[in-house]
Amino acid sequence: MVGPEVELDYVDDVAVLRLLGEHDLANAREITERLGLLADDGFAVVVDVSETEFMDVAVLRALLEGGVTLRARGRALVVHTGTPCLVQRLLDVAGSDLDCVDDRQNAITRARQRSRTEP
Repeated sequence: MVGPEVELDYVDDVAVLRLLGEHDLANAREITERLGLLADDGFAVVVDVSETEFMDVAVLRALLEGGVTLRARGRALVVHTGTPCLVQRLLDVAGSDLDCVDDRQNAITRARQRSRTEP
């Protein structure tokens, strides 16, 4: 089992939250809190799961709640899935309304475009 790592990077007004390794209930709260802080700071967010080896429903719930929080503040959350992966299958099976994109730059562009210019 590869422990969860969460990395944060910024591309201008878009925060990129990378989820590396395996993510589950043990760190879902951390993800929820980070998304909330990024929303409070006025960033659009791309969650990069292209190197996520496992994600359970607690993390999916954290992403969904983060998306709601961001939309309430006029910001977007876009998921960068990369190539088809386990996470993409989880999102498909769950029928989530998360915006998924397979290219990082396109995900950043979409997050920026779907966010209002004013918080």
